Amino acid sequence: LDAYVPPKCLWSSARAGGGGGIVVYKVSSLGKVQARRLALSADNRTILLSSSKLTSRIKSVKKLFKSSTSAGGDSSGAGPGPSGGEMGTSGVRKVDVGLLDHVQRGQHTSKFRLARSISSPLPENHSGLAANLGEASPRTDALSLSLVYRPVSSGGLFGGASDGTAQGGSATVTPVSSALETLDFIVPSDDNYQALITTMDQLMVLYKRHRCQTPRDLLLLEHHWTGMGKSVDKPIHVNDWIGICVDRLGV
Repeated sequence: LDAYVPPKCLWSSARAGGGGGIVVYKVSSLGKVQARRLALSADNRTILLSSSKLTSRIKSVKKLFKSSTSAGGDSSGAGPGPSGGEMGTSGVRKVDVGLLDHVQRGQHTSKFRLARSISSPLPENHSGLAANLGEASPRTDALSLSLVYRPVSSGGLFGGASDGTAQGGSATVTPVSSALETLDFIVPSDDNYQALITTMDQLMVLYKRHRCQTPRDLLLLEHHWTGMGKSVDKPIHVNDWIGICVDRLGV
């Protein structure tokens, strides 16, 4: 897993030579389409997504690219961490790649349906995309996807993919149950779209093998360790161990 090398476009600024990820248009639970940056942490264990705190101050996608990589940290966690994030100290949303259930192509979630119903505009028009999601646009649909994942509260940390898609291949249309959550994107680049789809599929296969080969107690510790913004290949400090036991495990 640590030896996996993702496409360079997905490298975060913490990885030598990384440019801070790709531009995506995230569809919110309110149906708004918002420009974000998406990257992988340096240890391939976390999806990093620039937060609304960062993007609310930045109007153009080009400026978002520059700002999101200008104040890097060393966080690679899977949840809110005290050390900020690789895309800047303004905050970054983090999702543990090990919680992914499957990748769904197209616009099939409730967020996409809401965005279409209110004709939510896209931040910028790229490569023939529709001006808003209310317009019929095969190209916009073809560059849309949902990362479907299991929240930790639903037992997703140790759960496998519900439909076997973690073994490879992205689902075209798979019903999303109430136990799952989604990150919904339009990727305004054919190359970046394919890179993201392929990388997520490959990482899900690697994580499945990792879960089979790693004791569950160690998987739990890895999850909380990365959730604190730490890298699993670094020694743990006694104060961090106390933080895991007291603040996260309630021991």
